[in-house]
Amino acid sequence: MFLMQAARSIAAMLVLVFVTTFAFGQTDNTSLGTGAGASITTGDYNTLFGDSAGTNLSSGSYNVFIGEDAGLTCSTCSDNIFIGEDAGYSNTTVLSADS
Repeated sequence: MFLMQAARSIAAMLVLVFVTTFAFGQTDNTSLGTGAGASITTGDYNTLFGDSAGTNLSSGSYNVFIGEDAGLTCSTCSDNIFIGEDAGYSNTTVLSADS
Protein backbone atom coordinates (compact mmCIF):
# COMPACT_ATOMS: atom_id res chain seq x y z
CA MET A 1 0.00 0.00 0.00
CA PHE A 2 2.83 2.40 0.85
CA LEU A 3 4.43 1.86 -2.56
CA MET A 4 1.15 2.63 -4.34
CA GLN A 5 0.75 5.84 -2.34
CA ALA A 6 4.34 6.82 -3.06
CA ALA A 7 3.84 6.10 -6.78
CA ARG A 8 0.68 8.22 -6.83
CA SER A 9 2.46 11.05 -5.02
CA ILE A 10 5.35 10.99 -7.45
CA ALA A 11 2.99 10.91 -10.43
CA ALA A 12 1.00 13.84 -9.01
CA MET A 13 4.20 15.77 -8.38
CA LEU A 14 5.37 15.23 -11.95
CA VAL A 15 2.04 16.49 -13.25
CA LEU A 16 2.01 19.58 -11.02
CA VAL A 17 5.59 20.83 -11.20
CA PHE A 18 7.23 22.78 -13.97
CA VAL A 19 10.23 21.26 -15.71
CA THR A 20 12.24 23.90 -17.52
CA THR A 21 15.52 24.09 -19.33
CA PHE A 22 16.18 27.77 -19.99
CA ALA A 23 17.11 28.78 -23.52
CA PHE A 24 17.39 32.58 -23.75
CA GLY A 25 20.36 34.37 -22.18
CA GLN A 26 21.37 31.38 -20.09
CA THR A 27 23.06 28.05 -20.67
CA ASP A 28 22.12 24.64 -19.26
CA ASN A 29 19.92 25.66 -16.32
CA THR A 30 17.49 23.01 -15.12
CA SER A 31 14.69 23.45 -12.62
CA LEU A 32 11.93 21.29 -11.21
CA GLY A 33 9.37 22.84 -8.88
CA THR A 34 6.95 25.71 -8.79
CA GLY A 35 8.93 28.96 -8.99
CA ALA A 36 12.32 27.23 -9.04
CA GLY A 37 14.80 29.44 -10.90
CA ALA A 38 12.05 31.87 -11.86
CA SER A 39 14.35 34.93 -11.84
CA ILE A 40 17.32 33.57 -13.78
CA THR A 41 18.33 36.04 -16.48
CA THR A 42 22.03 35.41 -17.13
CA GLY A 43 23.08 32.62 -14.75
CA ASP A 44 24.45 29.40 -16.25
CA TYR A 45 24.76 25.74 -15.27
CA ASN A 46 22.36 25.80 -12.30
CA THR A 47 20.33 22.82 -11.10
CA LEU A 48 17.34 23.73 -8.94
CA PHE A 49 14.92 21.10 -7.56
CA GLY A 50 12.08 21.92 -5.18
CA ASP A 51 9.32 24.47 -4.82
CA SER A 52 10.88 27.95 -4.81
CA ALA A 53 14.44 26.59 -4.96
CA GLY A 54 16.63 29.44 -6.16
CA THR A 55 13.61 31.63 -6.89
CA ASN A 56 15.61 34.87 -6.60
CA LEU A 57 18.71 33.58 -8.40
CA SER A 58 19.29 35.92 -11.34
CA SER A 59 22.92 35.79 -12.45
CA GLY A 60 24.63 33.16 -10.29
CA SER A 61 26.19 30.11 -11.92
CA TYR A 62 27.23 26.56 -11.04
CA ASN A 63 24.73 26.14 -8.19
CA VAL A 64 22.84 23.07 -7.01
CA PHE A 65 19.82 23.82 -4.80
CA ILE A 66 17.72 20.82 -3.74
CA GLY A 67 14.75 21.23 -1.42
CA GLU A 68 11.85 23.58 -0.85
CA ASP A 69 13.14 27.16 -0.56
CA ALA A 70 16.77 26.02 -0.89
CA GLY A 71 18.95 29.02 -1.78
CA LEU A 72 15.84 31.19 -1.83
CA THR A 73 17.53 34.57 -1.23
CA CYS A 74 20.65 34.02 -3.34
CA SER A 75 20.51 36.34 -6.31
CA THR A 76 24.09 36.38 -7.61
CA CYS A 77 25.55 33.43 -5.67
CA SER A 78 27.80 31.01 -7.54
CA ASP A 79 29.48 27.67 -6.83
CA ASN A 80 27.08 26.50 -4.10
CA ILE A 81 25.41 23.28 -3.08
CA PHE A 82 22.41 23.56 -0.74
CA ILE A 83 20.49 20.37 0.08
CA GLY A 84 17.40 20.26 2.28
CA GLU A 85 14.34 22.34 3.02
CA ASP A 86 15.39 25.97 3.57
CA ALA A 87 19.09 25.10 3.09
CA GLY A 88 20.95 28.33 2.37
CA TYR A 89 17.65 30.18 2.72
CA SER A 90 19.21 33.41 4.05
CA ASN A 91 22.52 33.08 2.26
CA THR A 92 23.27 36.25 0.32
CA THR A 93 27.07 36.44 0.33
CA VAL A 94 29.13 33.43 -0.64
CA LEU A 95 32.85 33.10 -0.97
CA SER A 96 33.74 30.57 -3.62
CA ALA A 97 36.91 28.49 -3.67
CA ASP A 98 38.34 31.10 -6.06
CA SER A 99 37.96 33.97 -3.54
